[in-house]
Amino acid sequence: MNDTSGKKSIEALTPETFAELLRKSGSKTATAAAIRAMIDAGAPTNPDGTISFVKFTAYLEGRHNGNIQ
Repeated sequence: MNDTSGKKSIEALTPETFAELLRKSGSKTATAAAIRAMIDAGAPTNPDGTISFVKFTAYLEGRHNGNIQ
């Protein structure tokens, strides 16, 4: 989703855009398919199916720390 300035909102990302952002941040394994698999397994999304960067990265951190099964 874009805001009025044409910039992408970090609170409404597609799996493709989120994967690209993670790769640009240093991830060597982030793919849209992997993100979709995490969503299918219970990762949070917005009601419209987009991804909140903040909520999804908190989810990933929880998984990394063993707080989410």
